[in-house]
Amino acid sequence: MTTNERALKYLQKKYPLEKNTKDKPITLIVLDGQNINHITDDVKAYLENFKDLEELTLSICNLTSLKNFPDLPNLKKIELNDNHFKGNDLENLCKYTTLSELRIANNDIKTLEEIKCLENLKELIYLDFTDSPITKMKNYREKIFENFKNLKYLDGVDKNGKVLEEDDDEDEEDELEEDKEFIDDDKKEGDEELAEDDEEEGEDDEKDNQLKEADDDDDEERAKEEQEDNEDNEDDDDIKNPSARKKKKLE
Repeated sequence: MTTNERALKYLQKKYPLEKNTKDKPITLIVLDGQNINHITDDVKAYLENFKDLEELTLSICNLTSLKNFPDLPNLKKIELNDNHFKGNDLENLCKYTTLSELRIANNDIKTLEEIKCLENLKELIYLDFTDSPITKMKNYREKIFENFKNLKYLDGVDKNGKVLEEDDDEDEEDELEEDKEFIDDDKKEGDEELAEDDEEEGEDDEKDNQLKEADDDDDEERAKEEQEDNEDNEDDDDIKNPSARKKKKLE
């Protein structure tokens, strides 16, 4: 199973479509830590079933590209911290006109030009580039606030240097607990698969041993037959040559 197939399995198991009801739609999906590298067509198609989704997080996923990002019309928050995509990939996020919060810390984002398309997101009030190369730019904070007119917080700090105090998110705590349960179930399934593999290997070894024993029995039988054939040949020689037989007896 590839890492992308595993991510899809995780997504389907943790967020089954039957739980995404009209009365109680799923509004938050957390895929943090899933080693998916890029978003496949299957993952994209599955995510697009959640039309009411408001928050999507894909942090620490080894993402190198944001191509194929799902079309989610009500998305308000995207979190993509600690990945490996470049600033040019941000153009794939410019379609989310309802987006108010974008956390993309610790990625390969370097210039104002790379993030220019984000300026069209008029609802955007929170941006996070922490630990990205762009933060080392001269007058970084002043330029960002100048270009993003509606922005209130940059890297968790407002224009006046006041740090945003964020409440612990109970939904995220529930997600972490569900993740633990999923990991435990996944580990159990993995252990069962390994046990089955070990059992199959044991059966194969037993078959190999049986075949080896059969081969050994065949070799022993052939050796016995060869010995009997040699004894018969000696008897035939004695009958044909009596003098030699006498000589053998004298010896």
